[in-house]
Amino acid sequence: MMFGLAPALIAAAPYILALGVNGDGKSARDSNQGKPLAPLRYADDDAAAAVELYSSDAAHTRLLTILDEESRREFPDLAARARPPTREELFRAVDELAAAADTERKSGGEPVVVVWIVGHGAFDDQGIARIPLSGGELSGAELDDRVIAPLARVAHRVHLFVDTCFAGALVRSRAVVAGASSAEVSRGFVTTGFERFGNVGVITASSADKEAYEWDEIGGGLFSALARSGLRGAADADVDGIVTYRELRAYFAAAVQAVPIAKARPRIHAVAPPVDVAAPIAWIDPQSSFLPTRGGGTATRLIDDRGRLIAAAKFEAGFLPRIQMPDRIFAIEVFDGVEKKLVRDDNGAWVAQSMGAASGVASRSAVDDALRAGLFATSFGPAYFPGYASADADASDVVANDIQPSAWPLVTMIGGGVMVATAAVFGGVAVEAFLAHQETSIEKPSADAAARFTLGVGVGASALAAAGGLFVASALLAE
Repeated sequence: MMFGLAPALIAAAPYILALGVNGDGKSARDSNQGKPLAPLRYADDDAAAAVELYSSDAAHTRLLTILDEESRREFPDLAARARPPTREELFRAVDELAAAADTERKSGGEPVVVVWIVGHGAFDDQGIARIPLSGGELSGAELDDRVIAPLARVAHRVHLFVDTCFAGALVRSRAVVAGASSAEVSRGFVTTGFERFGNVGVITASSADKEAYEWDEIGGGLFSALARSGLRGAADADVDGIVTYRELRAYFAAAVQAVPIAKARPRIHAVAPPVDVAAPIAWIDPQSSFLPTRGGGTATRLIDDRGRLIAAAKFEAGFLPRIQMPDRIFAIEVFDGVEKKLVRDDNGAWVAQSMGAASGVASRSAVDDALRAGLFATSFGPAYFPGYASADADASDVVANDIQPSAWPLVTMIGGGVMVATAAVFGGVAVEAFLAHQETSIEKPSADAAARFTLGVGVGASALAAAGGLFVASALLAE
């Protein structure tokens, strides 16, 4: 579906709130050394690129960032409506999108909201995780109460991306340095912070004791760039036109697996909404996507006319997922050192053209340097994905338990049936006791019958109430 000039990533446009803060580092302090953090360079670009990724519909988007001059030239339409990343503007944007999503929900829709946060993450002097904003800051508790909660109450699904240092601590309810180990964050950073929001999924860039990195070779934060690449379709391991949390996680693992410097090898934590662990986070539109011309061999890279990475992966032989393309004049496909120019034909479809000479765009993008550093050196596709999923040590924060969401309606309905049977048994006890009480005038048997009657009525009524609750839950979960 088209919104403005840019193709939306899903058929029904989501609501997208993107916050990007380069910052001056004055209010952000490193948790170990207490030093001001250096300003970021690409947080504004990554926030704008997140909006471009999902929708260009102004009514569905809120961009909170201060674009530098270069970024304003790259995103002129978004620059015209970007707001400063302050607390006031953030809460205003949340209220606006919540109201719009609520209206859609009441009209029978299933609104999806994406929140994408890029910037510094730090701890204050009391050890509380915070995101520095322009002229203020946002704590992890406020992210929960003032941003996610209002959206989760009205949206069908909420997908939260956090690309900051110490991102895990920002989405934990106990965001305190003391006692917060990396292993603890890796196991359950979301289940302790967002457990009350069954419709919220969270994707973060790093655990609570790691930094997030910007690479000039990528032209942005490494996490955001790889996440966008996967969401554009490079992560679609089963080629079904959607990208799930687990697929994105597997793609990310393959992309950075061969990066030799462990410090620069980020981890992604992808925790799907508990009510729907198979929830899609991206839909690929066949009409506005491109099918790579070759798989196998070296990494395939798609680069836009500005030298920015669109998507990249070392695809397994025979594996060619469709890649959602941004609105650009042209793009370049690079494979085994051969460049092909990608343009739109008369029908708007992206097609590849042979090039007589190198465009220079690929070399200007300097993605080759990143490739030499180990990015995209591991093949990804339908053969890699099952092995990754089965060996994934952190699978518990993708699938919370062995009962898949699709089974919960059946489970609750069976539970309701058990409660009905219990009510019938104890109802029978109550009837028998009542008749026995009526038939005797002897004190002891009469008292015993009265006690059985009270027990039967009490338990039977409780079982019926429980059955009703379970049947209602079954209906809600089936929606």
